[in-house]
Amino acid sequence: LIDLRGMEITGRQAEETLDEIGICANRNSIPFDPLPAQTTSGLRLGTPAVTTRGLGSEEMKQIAVLIHKVLTDLGNEKTKSEISREVAEISRRFPLPYLVGRPFVCYSLVRQKVVPMGMGGSKSCAITK
Repeated sequence: LIDLRGMEITGRQAEETLDEIGICANRNSIPFDPLPAQTTSGLRLGTPAVTTRGLGSEEMKQIAVLIHKVLTDLGNEKTKSEISREVAEISRRFPLPYLVGRPFVCYSLVRQKVVPMGMGGSKSCAITK
């Protein structure tokens, strides 16, 4: 659980921004959170998705750097685009084992639509075949 109050960003903003670049995280209340539950001052990052893919500590450090870069430069579309490509490359190198070679789509909560992701990829996915 990350307390975002020092970054002047809400958990909701962080969650939506990370979703845009292909990293799944959840806004989460922190102890004694001054913001409402739908906004929050915290962000929860889980490790099951990265460990299932076989990422190690070096890749997790790389992901942490990517998260920090995008959350400290929120309005910069160029930064988002560059980091999104890096996230896609990590996902390509470490595909979900049960989706290797199978086409699938992803439902983006932020975009409220199904996004075709090709072969392998990130986020919560539904197999199309």
